[in-house]
Amino acid sequence: MNNKKGVTLIELIIVTALLTIVLGAIWAMFQPVTQLFGETTSSVDIQNTGEIIAAQISEELRFATGEFSYMQVPDTTSGDCIGVVDGKVVARIAATGVDKQVVNEGVYSNYKVELNYLHEGYRPGFANVEIKILDRDGVQKYKINKQVQLLNYGGNTLTQKVGLTDTDAKWFCTSKPEPVVTP
Repeated sequence: MNNKKGVTLIELIIVTALLTIVLGAIWAMFQPVTQLFGETTSSVDIQNTGEIIAAQISEELRFATGEFSYMQVPDTTSGDCIGVVDGKVVARIAATGVDKQVVNEGVYSNYKVELNYLHEGYRPGFANVEIKILDRDGVQKYKINKQVQLLNYGGNTLTQKVGLTDTDAKWFCTSKPEPVVTP
């Protein structure tokens, strides 16, 4: 009596082939789900970046003081300004001439920012800000419009340089009133 126990090579090859087909089918079902998850995560990341930047800009603008104006490029008489340098939002402090980064460096790891101040729909005491999040290739990934209330607005008019369109208005500046000297 020949009572051998074991698996033949042919049986092993057939089981391996069937197992490969089953695992391939399972992987094919889950691969689109993982791809969609990655795309969704990326989209949420871009939106969060836009919201963080919008919140920081809103905070800076909300407490600005002085005469407000929009301009394309600030000069030495512009006062304190908020704009974009190298795709990053900065506050340019007039007294020192130094740019202070408004948003944490980590926010910019994969993105750059474009900023426009919109004069259209202007209401006294408010600044209209358009923030665009671009990828490294300059393709727009997200856009948000914010209307920020200027808490220290004293009835001053918000001026826009002559001939400046909304797409050119890249900086929001405040000129500090001259200190009053009493004799």
